Amino acid sequence: MIYTQKDRWFGDSHRIDARIGFYFMNSRRCLASIEDLNGSVFLKLRLIEYFNEGVIVQLHSIECFNEGVIVK
Repeated sequence: MIYTQKDRWFGDSHRIDARIGFYFMNSRRCLASIEDLNGSVFLKLRLIEYFNEGVIVQLHSIECFNEGVIVK
């Protein structure tokens, strides 16, 4: 399946120097990705749900460690 709706960036995380992108599928679901500012993907697309443009299923907090990522 191809999702054609333009992605929306939901702020920047200065703690991990990354940004979170939401690729909206419909009125209830979207896919999320976390990328560093150079475009490398930390967390591949993951299905989450949201309601009235507010995320109701939050992504796990992540930490960079030796150029890797720890997902808590």
